[in-house]
Amino acid sequence: MAGVSDGRGEVPAAAVPAAAALFSAHGTVNLVFLILLAAALVALWSLRVSPKSGRVALPFSGHELPELCQHVAAGEPCPSCGLTRSVIHAAHGDPARSREYHRAGLPVFVMLLAQIAMRVVFLQPSRRSVALDVAVSAGMLAAFAVMVN
Repeated sequence: MAGVSDGRGEVPAAAVPAAAALFSAHGTVNLVFLILLAAALVALWSLRVSPKSGRVALPFSGHELPELCQHVAAGEPCPSCGLTRSVIHAAHGDPARSREYHRAGLPVFVMLLAQIAMRVVFLQPSRRSVALDVAVSAGMLAAFAVMVN
């Protein structure tokens, strides 16, 4: 079997496609999404909702974050108000409180976990499917749009 030279000797040809597949464009995008989604999960888990004001608070310091929604500042109804707090409660394992803040919080949290699971499975090149990735991600975005409105 012919091999490929790596400058130090010959590498078996079978090893080259496996390494190339791991770092393909889809593999790289998958890894980046996995890292970002995992970071988002850790951030959501570390944040707290202040029992006094109902605002999002930073861990350890308890410093409350300012209200960033322009709809609330203008006194208009906002379809996504409470979603962050809802997802934070879902991340803490409190589905009842999650539903109190927004009906889409728990499903959004489940979608986040599903995306992380899919990205972990897609780390293995033989299980990677661009079509499945696009279909699942587009379906989740559509479901999110329906839930928020």
